[in-house]
Amino acid sequence: METVNQFLTNLAGVILNPLIRLMFAAAVVYFLWGVFVFVKDSESDGGRQKGLQHIRWSIFGFVIMMGVYGILELAKRSFLP
Repeated sequence: METVNQFLTNLAGVILNPLIRLMFAAAVVYFLWGVFVFVKDSESDGGRQKGLQHIRWSIFGFVIMMGVYGILELAKRSFLP
């Protein structure tokens, strides 16, 4: 049982947590790009819509990643001592 606990701890610490952080960073960059496009093209409806679409998808990504992180933490605290 100890090896399973070590494996899960290593999996979360070495692979999953850095991957989630990388995806958060990508979502932040995508969000900022959407704000930039929204402000830059604020005079055209198409530009504003494109910027809003980037912003919406990045917020959607934030919510999904926070849910995944929460589920992983819940599983880690439930199964690991």
